[in-house]
Amino acid sequence: MEIINKEKKPPALEVHSSFQSSLPGYTFKIDIENNGGETAKNVHIFLNLYRDGQVVESAQMITGYVPVHSKVSGWISFTSKREPADSLAVGSVTFLKP
Repeated sequence: MEIINKEKKPPALEVHSSFQSSLPGYTFKIDIENNGGETAKNVHIFLNLYRDGQVVESAQMITGYVPVHSKVSGWISFTSKREPADSLAVGSVTFLKP
């Protein structure tokens, strides 16, 4: 007789961003996808806007839950208007497992 291990895998979050040129300023759509086996709770995404290798502005996105095998979307608008930024990077992702 084989025993089946039903242990759930922890949340596995992926963050994707896309620049929204039709919106004002430096606005990015942020998609947070959970490909893990459990819901992620109190999700914090820290983002850094770069210009010439230097962080020019930082932001944080918070969502209460990202359920298993689902996606949550939001938008971040940066206020930096001096010169065009060249990249957006995720600084860190934190969450709790309920």
